[in-house]
Amino acid sequence: MLGQTGATVAVDAKGNVAASALGVFNVNGAVKQGDNLYTGTAAGQGSGTVRQGELEESSVDPVQTMVDMIASLRAYQSGQQVIQSIDQTLQSEATEVGSLGGSSG
Repeated sequence: MLGQTGATVAVDAKGNVAASALGVFNVNGAVKQGDNLYTGTAAGQGSGTVRQGELEESSVDPVQTMVDMIASLRAYQSGQQVIQSIDQTLQSEATEVGSLGGSSG
């Protein structure tokens, strides 16, 4: 972590750092090292501020996510209707075969 001046920030024994001590920077050559760890070179002040007690905004577009969920639901429902139609056809065929075998007796 870097402070607002670009110097390394010290973390206390409890793992706390004052929000006002943190800096926001643009990073050149960012390389993903883990799920949420990137390394690179700080290249000037970035836009934004660090605020204590705030929730991070998600990078998910809620409208597109809802559209995708509705499309998935429609595809699932279509598949379900096809299976029901096939099941009904097989059921009626089984009934017809059973009635033909019983009438010849």
